Amino acid sequence: MKKLSELEKQGYEELDASLEISLAEYGLAWKKEDNEIEFIYGTNTNNKDNFNRFDWAWLPADTDPKKEYDWVDFEAVASFSGDSTPENFLALPLTDIVFTLLLYYGPENVFGSSYFEGIKIDFEN
Repeated sequence: MKKLSELEKQGYEELDASLEISLAEYGLAWKKEDNEIEFIYGTNTNNKDNFNRFDWAWLPADTDPKKEYDWVDFEAVASFSGDSTPENFLALPLTDIVFTLLLYYGPENVFGSSYFEGIKIDFEN
């Protein structure tokens, strides 16, 4: 089990007002280190629809989403995200692109299969 305070000290970034909200409600946080981005993503939710199990994935910071995700329908994803064109969508930071892809396609399609039950994060610290 990881503690939320540990992740905060390690410099994980969030989508919303806090790391806890980002992980529990959106199922995503990340940390940029050297030339890569380490993502923590939700793999399971509890009966309140909050994420309660997590896994990790890494992407090079200079990942080209069009090459990495050449199977994605960027026209549909751009429309889903509210961006007017795929070009506008692909101009977003990689972390925003990954988050939208997770929402649209799910973590298994974006990061691959998770082969364990996931770790728990202690939000009570």
